[in-house]
Amino acid sequence: MDIGLFGGTFDPPHIGHINLARRFYAKSRSDLLIVMPANIPPHKASSATPAAMRLEMTRLACLSLGEEGINYTVSDYEINRSDKSYTYLTVKYLREKYRPEVINLCVGSDMLFSFDTWKCAEEILASCRIFSLAREEGEYDEMCRKAKYFNDNYGADVHIMKGSPVVASSTDIRNGGEMEKLTEKRVYEYIKSHGLYE
Repeated sequence: MDIGLFGGTFDPPHIGHINLARRFYAKSRSDLLIVMPANIPPHKASSATPAAMRLEMTRLACLSLGEEGINYTVSDYEINRSDKSYTYLTVKYLREKYRPEVINLCVGSDMLFSFDTWKCAEEILASCRIFSLAREEGEYDEMCRKAKYFNDNYGADVHIMKGSPVVASSTDIRNGGEMEKLTEKRVYEYIKSHGLYE
Protein backbone atom coordinates (compact mmCIF):
# COMPACT_ATOMS: atom_id res chain seq x y z
CA MET A 1 0.00 0.00 0.00
CA ASP A 2 1.29 3.45 -0.95
CA ILE A 3 -0.03 6.47 0.91
CA GLY A 4 0.08 10.14 0.06
CA LEU A 5 0.44 12.80 2.76
CA PHE A 6 -0.82 16.29 2.05
CA GLY A 7 -0.52 18.64 5.01
CA GLY A 8 -1.03 22.32 5.61
CA THR A 9 -2.54 24.91 7.89
CA PHE A 10 -5.69 25.14 5.73
CA ASP A 11 -6.74 28.51 7.14
CA PRO A 12 -8.93 28.31 5.12
CA PRO A 13 -8.60 25.48 2.59
CA HIS A 14 -9.06 26.87 -0.92
CA ILE A 15 -9.38 25.69 -4.51
CA GLY A 16 -5.59 25.74 -4.92
CA HIS A 17 -5.28 23.15 -2.13
CA ILE A 18 -7.90 20.91 -3.72
CA ASN A 19 -6.32 21.21 -7.15
CA LEU A 20 -2.94 20.27 -5.70
CA ALA A 21 -4.40 17.32 -3.77
CA ARG A 22 -6.09 16.05 -6.92
CA ARG A 23 -2.92 16.27 -9.03
CA PHE A 24 -0.75 14.81 -6.29
CA TYR A 25 -3.04 11.80 -5.88
CA ALA A 26 -2.99 11.12 -9.61
CA LYS A 27 0.73 11.70 -10.14
CA SER A 28 1.92 9.76 -7.09
CA ARG A 29 -0.52 6.90 -7.70
CA SER A 30 -1.13 6.67 -3.98
CA ASP A 31 -3.65 4.11 -2.79
CA LEU A 32 -4.81 6.46 -0.04
CA LEU A 33 -4.56 10.24 0.20
CA ILE A 34 -4.24 11.53 3.78
CA VAL A 35 -5.04 15.22 4.16
CA MET A 36 -3.71 16.48 7.48
CA PRO A 37 -4.25 19.95 8.94
CA ALA A 38 -1.36 21.09 11.13
CA ASN A 39 -1.74 22.12 14.74
CA ILE A 40 1.19 24.52 15.15
CA PRO A 41 3.14 24.79 11.86
CA PRO A 42 6.89 25.18 12.48
CA HIS A 43 7.43 27.56 9.54
CA LYS A 44 4.41 29.82 10.03
CA ALA A 45 2.77 31.85 12.75
CA SER A 46 0.14 30.01 14.76
CA SER A 47 -3.35 30.32 13.33
CA ALA A 48 -5.92 32.47 15.07
CA THR A 49 -8.65 30.19 13.71
CA PRO A 50 -9.50 27.37 16.15
CA ALA A 51 -8.02 24.05 15.10
CA ALA A 52 -11.40 22.32 15.22
CA MET A 53 -12.76 24.81 12.69
CA ARG A 54 -9.82 24.39 10.34
CA LEU A 55 -10.29 20.62 10.57
CA GLU A 56 -13.99 20.90 9.75
CA MET A 57 -13.35 23.24 6.81
CA THR A 58 -10.77 20.78 5.49
CA ARG A 59 -13.30 17.96 5.73
CA LEU A 60 -15.84 20.04 3.84
CA ALA A 61 -13.31 21.06 1.17
CA CYS A 62 -12.27 17.46 0.57
CA LEU A 63 -15.79 16.15 0.01
CA SER A 64 -15.39 17.01 -3.67
CA LEU A 65 -12.36 14.67 -3.84
CA GLY A 66 -14.47 11.78 -2.63
CA GLU A 67 -17.16 12.69 -5.14
CA GLU A 68 -14.52 12.30 -7.85
CA GLY A 69 -13.66 8.81 -6.66
CA ILE A 70 -10.44 9.68 -4.83
CA ASN A 71 -9.72 7.43 -1.88
CA TYR A 72 -8.91 9.89 0.89
CA THR A 73 -9.21 10.59 4.58
CA VAL A 74 -8.82 13.78 6.61
CA SER A 75 -6.64 13.05 9.64
CA ASP A 76 -6.81 14.84 12.99
CA TYR A 77 -3.48 13.39 14.16
CA GLU A 78 -1.52 16.67 14.13
CA ILE A 79 -4.49 18.72 15.34
CA ASN A 80 -4.70 16.47 18.41
CA ARG A 81 -1.02 16.93 19.25
CA SER A 82 -0.25 19.76 21.65
CA ASP A 83 3.14 20.55 20.14
CA LYS A 84 4.47 21.70 16.77
CA SER A 85 3.53 19.67 13.72
CA TYR A 86 6.86 18.25 12.61
CA THR A 87 6.58 16.20 9.44
CA TYR A 88 9.20 13.65 10.44
CA LEU A 89 7.08 12.67 13.47
CA THR A 90 3.97 12.42 11.31
CA VAL A 91 5.81 10.17 8.86
CA LYS A 92 6.85 7.87 11.72
CA TYR A 93 3.23 7.74 12.93
CA LEU A 94 1.93 6.88 9.47
CA ARG A 95 4.52 4.13 9.03
CA GLU A 96 3.44 2.55 12.31
CA LYS A 97 -0.29 2.86 11.55
CA TYR A 98 -0.45 1.88 7.88
CA ARG A 99 2.79 -0.07 7.28
CA PRO A 100 2.99 1.41 3.77
CA GLU A 101 5.48 0.38 1.12
CA VAL A 102 5.90 4.03 0.11
CA ILE A 103 4.98 7.35 1.66
CA ASN A 104 4.50 10.12 -0.89
CA LEU A 105 4.72 13.62 0.54
CA CYS A 106 3.21 16.66 -1.16
CA VAL A 107 4.69 20.10 -0.43
CA GLY A 108 4.03 23.52 -1.89
CA SER A 109 6.75 25.28 -3.83
CA ASP A 110 7.45 27.63 -0.91
CA MET A 111 8.04 24.63 1.34
CA LEU A 112 10.23 22.92 -1.25
CA PHE A 113 12.53 25.94 -1.42
CA SER A 114 12.94 25.94 2.37
CA PHE A 115 13.02 22.15 2.84
CA ASP A 116 16.65 22.27 3.94
CA THR A 117 15.53 24.07 7.11
CA TRP A 118 12.95 21.46 8.14
CA LYS A 119 13.60 19.47 11.29
CA CYS A 120 15.16 16.11 10.30
CA ALA A 121 14.96 17.06 6.61
CA GLU A 122 17.48 14.39 5.59
CA GLU A 123 15.43 11.73 7.35
CA ILE A 124 12.32 12.79 5.44
CA LEU A 125 14.15 12.91 2.12
CA ALA A 126 15.49 9.41 2.72
CA SER A 127 12.15 7.90 3.66
CA CYS A 128 9.59 9.64 1.42
CA ARG A 129 9.02 10.44 -2.23
CA ILE A 130 8.46 14.19 -2.51
CA PHE A 131 6.05 15.85 -4.95
CA SER A 132 5.61 19.56 -5.53
CA LEU A 133 3.75 21.89 -7.88
CA ALA A 134 4.42 25.54 -8.64
CA ARG A 135 2.18 27.98 -6.81
CA GLU A 136 2.98 30.82 -9.17
CA GLU A 137 3.93 31.19 -12.82
CA GLY A 138 7.66 31.09 -13.51
CA GLU A 139 8.65 28.83 -10.60
CA TYR A 140 8.96 25.55 -12.49
CA ASP A 141 12.61 25.81 -13.61
CA GLU A 142 13.82 26.89 -10.19
CA MET A 143 11.89 24.04 -8.59
CA CYS A 144 13.50 21.55 -10.98
CA ARG A 145 16.94 22.84 -9.97
CA LYS A 146 16.04 22.43 -6.30
CA ALA A 147 14.75 18.91 -6.91
CA LYS A 148 17.97 17.98 -8.73
CA TYR A 149 19.99 19.36 -5.81
CA PHE A 150 18.13 17.14 -3.34
CA ASN A 151 18.26 14.11 -5.63
CA ASP A 152 21.98 14.48 -6.36
CA ASN A 153 23.15 15.38 -2.86
CA TYR A 154 20.79 13.39 -0.64
CA GLY A 155 19.80 10.47 -2.84
CA ALA A 156 16.26 11.81 -2.61
CA ASP A 157 13.34 11.11 -4.95
CA VAL A 158 11.81 14.54 -5.60
CA HIS A 159 9.31 15.06 -8.41
CA ILE A 160 8.12 18.41 -9.78
CA MET A 161 4.64 18.12 -11.23
CA LYS A 162 3.80 19.97 -14.41
CA GLY A 163 0.71 22.08 -14.84
CA SER A 164 -0.51 25.63 -14.55
CA PRO A 165 -0.91 26.67 -10.93
CA VAL A 166 -4.27 27.65 -9.50
CA VAL A 167 -3.39 30.98 -7.92
CA ALA A 168 -5.08 31.14 -4.53
CA SER A 169 -3.81 32.18 -1.13
CA SER A 170 -5.23 31.59 2.34
CA THR A 171 -3.58 34.83 3.45
CA ASP A 172 -5.36 36.79 0.72
CA ILE A 173 -8.68 35.20 1.64
CA ARG A 174 -8.22 36.09 5.31
CA ASN A 175 -7.38 39.65 4.27
CA GLY A 176 -10.58 40.10 2.30
CA GLY A 177 -9.82 38.38 -1.01
CA GLU A 178 -12.42 36.82 -3.27
CA MET A 179 -13.53 34.21 -0.74
CA GLU A 180 -16.56 32.92 -2.63
CA LYS A 181 -14.49 32.47 -5.81
CA LEU A 182 -11.45 30.89 -4.14
CA THR A 183 -13.10 28.39 -1.78
CA GLU A 184 -15.36 25.40 -2.26
CA LYS A 185 -19.02 26.28 -1.84
CA ARG A 186 -19.37 24.23 1.35
CA VAL A 187 -16.32 25.92 2.84
CA TYR A 188 -17.60 29.36 1.89
CA GLU A 189 -20.95 28.66 3.54
CA TYR A 190 -19.20 27.42 6.70
CA ILE A 191 -17.03 30.54 6.85
CA LYS A 192 -20.00 32.85 6.45
CA SER A 193 -22.19 30.99 8.93
CA HIS A 194 -19.46 31.18 11.61
CA GLY A 195 -18.38 34.75 10.87
CA LEU A 196 -14.76 33.79 10.17
CA TYR A 197 -12.24 36.22 8.66
CA GLU A 198 -14.49 39.25 9.05
